[in-house]
Amino acid sequence: MRLSQQAVLAGLRRAVPLVDAHRVLAGATMMLPAVFFYIFLGRPLLGLGLAAVMVVAVTLLRNRIDRSSNLPATGTLGRDWHAVACVMVALLLTIIGGEGRVVAPTADWLVRDAVLHDLVTQSWPFIYRVDGVDWLLRGPLGMYLLPALIGKMTGLHAAIMALWLQNTAAIFAVLRLLTAASTLRRSLTVLIIFALFSGWDVPAMLLLHGPAALTGDVGWWAGFFQYSATTTQAFWVPNHAIPGWLLAGLLLEWDRRQIGIGML
Repeated sequence: MRLSQQAVLAGLRRAVPLVDAHRVLAGATMMLPAVFFYIFLGRPLLGLGLAAVMVVAVTLLRNRIDRSSNLPATGTLGRDWHAVACVMVALLLTIIGGEGRVVAPTADWLVRDAVLHDLVTQSWPFIYRVDGVDWLLRGPLGMYLLPALIGKMTGLHAAIMALWLQNTAAIFAVLRLLTAASTLRRSLTVLIIFALFSGWDVPAMLLLHGPAALTGDVGWWAGFFQYSATTTQAFWVPNHAIPGWLLAGLLLEWDRRQIGIGML
């Protein structure tokens, strides 16, 4: 007797735990930098031990996705188109921000390129000796470590490409988490709003500084303080923005009962 396609798929879903790629990427983005940091410090056994603890913790604590989620299913085709849209927006955000050097990068990437260069070319751990004084490389290094390891094997250009791919994958995970909705149309609407959202930057700049100020950086409308748009954060400070976005997305999924508390 031939089984219908629906019956086969239903059986596979029951037999195989459902682990979506964006959740795996979200977890890897937040956990792996901590492991690589111990390798950078010259303590690889501590890094491997931390990795083992993380794997055990996630395995024991993570609940399966709750099929009784408040969100109705969008259907396989809807989910596929949503994923494609998230990939395209993630690529667009990283390309326009200068990653991969398809277009000219923002000024902050000049400093980051120097950090990545030193992480690729120097033995770990390393110091800078200037006028007889030893200086440590201190900064938010988590974003660079995996691309730097790849660069050590294949060169600096490969490290730059790996950083681009890594950040694109991380932003894809962010977009999938934050823009999931009950229908494809709603998901795409939320995706567009998130990618273009700038808070009150434009109205505030008009109110406080007039139309001429719109030709500059509207993120600085408050003077000394900056309330950055999502695009500004993606272009200039993805290493600071992505962890916060991922946590917000996972909290939303936990609130919708799509993941268990163990994922947090």
